[in-house]
Amino acid sequence: MKAISKLLPTGLSLICVRKYKIISEYDIWSFLVFLTFIIYDAY
Repeated sequence: MKAISKLLPTGLSLICVRKYKIISEYDIWSFLVFLTFIIYDAY
């Protein structure tokens, strides 16, 4: 359940990135951090 609550803001941020077509290094690194947290929560 924790992973789901973390997936929602990640999905919203991805939608904003696609909508405004703004991709910066900060967005990429923050997305990678979200992925690592989700992977750790899964196990």
